[in-house]
Amino acid sequence: MRGYAQIWDALRRFLRFCEELTRSVDISRPAPENSLALNNECYFEKYIDRIDYALYNIVMKLRNRIQRFKAKHRLYCANDIWKRYEIVITMVGFWTVVLTLLALEARGII
Repeated sequence: MRGYAQIWDALRRFLRFCEELTRSVDISRPAPENSLALNNECYFEKYIDRIDYALYNIVMKLRNRIQRFKAKHRLYCANDIWKRYEIVITMVGFWTVVLTLLALEARGII
């Protein structure tokens, strides 16, 4: 009987140890949905979204204003020209290189 009591005591201590071990991990679990922290976080998220939305509107208005100004005064930068004539510029450049190499090979330079 005494042996069973010792085994039972050891088992009880082991179970108590396991219980304490799991409690120390429970601290890092996420907060429940109705907690104050999540409510504040949601409000903060909405506030940041409003700021981002306002900045997006400002940038898009400026971008549209610049595009209208460029179209009105027919101003084009190199990037606009490249976007419009990308295939033509690439093909002309490719054939220029090919014909130059063929001409150099025909003269014996290469």
